[in-house]
Amino acid sequence: MIDSIDYNNITYLRRYFIISLFVFIAVCLYYALFGYKDSVKEYMEIGRFITTFYSVVFLGCTFTNIKANNLFLANALFFLVIVVWLKISYSVSGLDVFANSKDSYIYFNFTYQNGDLPIADFFKKLTQTTSADRSDYGFYSVIYFLYNIYPDKNFIIYGVIVIDTLFLWLSSMYLYRLAMLLSKSDRISKLVSLLFCASPYLVVIAANGLKEVIFSSIVIISFYYIIKTQEKFTWLNLALSVVFIFLCIFFRSAISYILALMLITSLTVREEYKKKYLIAILSLFALTGILLPIVLSMLNELSVDALIYTANARIAETKESQSIYVKFAPIISGILGPFPIVDRTGEFAFISSYTVYVKCSLGLFFSYGIYKIIKKQDIRYFSILVFLFYSIYMTIITGVSFDIRYHVTYLPLFFIVAMNFVKKKPALDYSYLAFAVILIFIYSTRNLR
Repeated sequence: MIDSIDYNNITYLRRYFIISLFVFIAVCLYYALFGYKDSVKEYMEIGRFITTFYSVVFLGCTFTNIKANNLFLANALFFLVIVVWLKISYSVSGLDVFANSKDSYIYFNFTYQNGDLPIADFFKKLTQTTSADRSDYGFYSVIYFLYNIYPDKNFIIYGVIVIDTLFLWLSSMYLYRLAMLLSKSDRISKLVSLLFCASPYLVVIAANGLKEVIFSSIVIISFYYIIKTQEKFTWLNLALSVVFIFLCIFFRSAISYILALMLITSLTVREEYKKKYLIAILSLFALTGILLPIVLSMLNELSVDALIYTANARIAETKESQSIYVKFAPIISGILGPFPIVDRTGEFAFISSYTVYVKCSLGLFFSYGIYKIIKKQDIRYFSILVFLFYSIYMTIITGVSFDIRYHVTYLPLFFIVAMNFVKKKPALDYSYLAFAVILIFIYSTRNLR
């Protein structure tokens, strides 16, 4: 199996990535030649080229014999340089420090104004005067910590970028270790790690002062210790799993609940009754699909009609569309997407569009991997299935499946499944790539409000 991954499929993977890159370039050139819907500032065109080039170069390096540690360190350093360049570009282009990232201004301005308070009073005032809840406490703590070292705005802004870089390096190391636990392949593990960690999207997130770089690192470390606990139970591995799951509560509480379910699965699954356990997982997920919309509707007034309306707002300027595409677009986007925005600026999705494109282009590999896991009843992946199923379902049912920000926590596992179950089927794979590009064009050519 290990030799098969390394020698039979690595060349095919490299070829697929090269062809998919040229397809992406062709799509970008099409819109550049025929015009964008929104004006695209020069720095954004340059930014997309730089972030895409950075990502492609480091993904290419995973197919070489460069040692993982050296590659991850180089990636972190390049990440830091590009984030700082993008931050400077905002200033040169006449934008504010976080461009159009509204949440970041709230995070930092509140801390500038209240950072001298004792930490208990700081969080008390935070909950009393803003809409923040405990899912915001983690990132506020980072900013508060920097403020109390040196209360200078630039120090805090660039201090967060340095912390992001350190967490990115941790993400690459732990994601590599996690992939090695499952594939035992150095090249596949490096590729999985940098598919996530050499991501244009993370560059933009860091430049815009958001929490996802730090948060996703905590999630990845949780993944590692959960799978490590399943492979070799020790109280230390279990304790570290619980600690990092607990930390997730202060970044996005819903993810911590799914991680807890993942941990329970890893602790209870056994080889001797794997078929029954798999049936239980699939049945429980199906039952959730029936009951959760009803519960959410009762608690939050969320309905299927609301999802259809959200899809309409994203895709077309119609009040009530009954088209099949609109009804199923959130589901398609949740599983195969989201779709890259290549025809307009759209909250800086333009700069990071290559990240979304790569995820979209690997949708068939991922779907095949899920099929193989279920068919083989491979218990090593059962807890991963639980996290993936519920994460994807959550993005669909809450109407955010078009937003990569809500896919980012399960992207590492998405790439692990996609890369560990590659099978050479060129006709099918390149047909899917053509299908994915059609979806991208449909999404990009919709009417805008």
